[in-house]
Amino acid sequence: MDAEQIIQKLMDLEVFVLEEDMRVYFKYISQLPENSNILDLATGWGKSAIAMALSNPKVSIASIDNGRDPMDFYQQFNSLEHYTKTLTDRFRKYGAENISFTLGDLLKMRVPKERYDLFHLDISVDNEAKILERWLPSVKKN
Repeated sequence: MDAEQIIQKLMDLEVFVLEEDMRVYFKYISQLPENSNILDLATGWGKSAIAMALSNPKVSIASIDNGRDPMDFYQQFNSLEHYTKTLTDRFRKYGAENISFTLGDLLKMRVPKERYDLFHLDISVDNEAKILERWLPSVKKN
């Protein structure tokens, strides 16, 4: 699947991820070797994670969100379990089987020892610097 096909496939997901964002994901992620690991923080609606997953089905994406952002999107869920199920169902619907989702507080949860090849943070909040400081050490150098 190329970038334009991914854009078309995800067109019905009305979120803030731009077509140009998806082209950039494809440009870099499609070139990652098999078994590369991507860390996606602040999953939100899941569109970025899905676009990255479809850009290279041979990579693994660990996506983490707390499910409590004040955006309107979260208001539609009656529980964190409902949010988690909706996301995992959405990943399957779009064929993004290479995403594993974790519900957690990015400032409190244990940072995995696993080293990631690529890091994606899709957030714009006061805690962005703290999140980066905490999670960037889990990304491989070079």
